[in-house]
Amino acid sequence: MRKILYVMLLWSISPLYGQSLTEQDSTLFDFWIGEWDLTWTNAEGKIDKGTNHITKILDGKVIQENFSDAAGKFKGTSISVYDRRKKTWHQA
Repeated sequence: MRKILYVMLLWSISPLYGQSLTEQDSTLFDFWIGEWDLTWTNAEGKIDKGTNHITKILDGKVIQENFSDAAGKFKGTSISVYDRRKKTWHQA
């Protein structure tokens, strides 16, 4: 089952950065895991489409995002890691 999400291409966890998180917050982004169909308005005002494949890797300790647009022009990946010591998420 594919999920539909309307995004602006930039996803950020910055509102959470620096806040005190609990141990259970290490699963805060589990809702994101799965296959997503994306649509957004590009700089020319036209609708573009793409997909996002989100998985947990490395024994479930890392969330990996793999993005591609339908035209094959844009591809990207991100890695999100929960730091248990600092109780914060970090994305690269």
